[in-house]
Amino acid sequence: YYSRQEGRLYKLVTEVFPRAIYNKRMKVCGKVRCPDILIKKHKIIIEYDGLAWHQLPEDKQRDFEFISEGYKIIHYQEYIPTLDELKTDLERIINSKSKLSGYVYKQKGKDITFLIDMSSSYRALAKTLKTTHRSFFDYVPDRKESA
Repeated sequence: YYSRQEGRLYKLVTEVFPRAIYNKRMKVCGKVRCPDILIKKHKIIIEYDGLAWHQLPEDKQRDFEFISEGYKIIHYQEYIPTLDELKTDLERIINSKSKLSGYVYKQKGKDITFLIDMSSSYRALAKTLKTTHRSFFDYVPDRKESA
């Protein structure tokens, strides 16, 4: 699926990373996934989230799958960043510590950034999201930890 907003974001990303890939089919945790934009060299995924389509628990599960395989994710919900803002976000996530997976979530200009340790459990990620940004946590599926 290709929306006009995704196209605008992709065009912006290619100004910084001309080799960025749009809707790349890839296997992650045994499932075929198609992130909006992939910067393969840095294992970065960029998503444009429209409220109508990106509020499903499956989206947050997909994020966790990418994070568990070492990808860094940037979400822009319902807006397109400026070129300078995009460059800052990319620099920040690229320069995150090597043992950490970066997660940047921006909602209408509000920046909530998470650095999640690769060994963190899904529950720890969900707890971080819950305490940091309640409306975002509403879409994270609740998982019971095994005893």
